[in-house]
Amino acid sequence: MALQQTKVKQIRVTKKTLHKNDLAIELKIPVATINEYILGDKEMPRYIKIIPDKNGIVNVEYSTEVEVPKYEGIYFNELRNGDKTFYIVYKDLQTNKKIDLKIGKESQGITEKYCVNERRKILEMMRLGENPTKIKSKRVFKNIISLDMAAEQYHEDRKLYMTKTNLKDAISL
Repeated sequence: MALQQTKVKQIRVTKKTLHKNDLAIELKIPVATINEYILGDKEMPRYIKIIPDKNGIVNVEYSTEVEVPKYEGIYFNELRNGDKTFYIVYKDLQTNKKIDLKIGKESQGITEKYCVNERRKILEMMRLGENPTKIKSKRVFKNIISLDMAAEQYHEDRKLYMTKTNLKDAISL
């Protein structure tokens, strides 16, 4: 199953200034119908509001219903038993990689608000330059050493024993 994000419906309003003919083409209706909307002979659809201006120009307001994520970076996986497993998704600033961190299940008392707070804590730690802890099988590893970090440490120790050219060759290898 793929991770899903909780969605919320929002109403977005778009405003345009058009000529009646262009509006008729856009809405795929005759200009006479637009005139009836303006004069009040015919009732306008709910999603559109037409306000007349000068020389056949009209101000149009469209309202559309759009689904947007409820919380940024919070995903869930719906399990077969109806339970949800919550995940936090963020980008590591040092490695520039996307990280999916499992937080827990809804049956364990984990909520979306809790996940939002945990994500904020992790992002704040990253902004301050601290290493966020990774949780794997209920163990906390604070110092995660990458291969690059180990290589740098090795070459620092080797500086004492090697010449500059040999050290440069060793680093390039």
